[in-house]
Amino acid sequence: MVRSHRSIRPEPGVHILNKANPGAVHFAQINEMDGFFLTGRAADPAFKWKKLEGAEVVMFKGGQPLDMFKYACHKAGIDFDKIKPIGLGSAGEIDRAFRQGQGQYVQQQGPYPQQLQADGIGMS
Repeated sequence: MVRSHRSIRPEPGVHILNKANPGAVHFAQINEMDGFFLTGRAADPAFKWKKLEGAEVVMFKGGQPLDMFKYACHKAGIDFDKIKPIGLGSAGEIDRAFRQGQGQYVQQQGPYPQQLQADGIGMS
């Protein structure tokens, strides 16, 4: 089997859909699981997504990671507008902000959350 190194990325279509009167619509599911993690400052065996409402969450300020986080909130039945976002641009900025004490939770993609846990700073 020959595998292509090209990938079909849905993000451009998502950005178009966020504008009024889109010219194209995605009608197929790309994947069911996105590769982001939500990390809190301490282990919380009773964690429920509702705990994010009213909480400060350090997160990506745009693009696919933010879109997928909003979708996860929707699927969990919480109102994203009730979250207090601390939106930053790069993975490094997000990691630094959480390590410096910003936010109760942080949205990251690997390997950052695993390193937070290894350093005793957060629990996924």
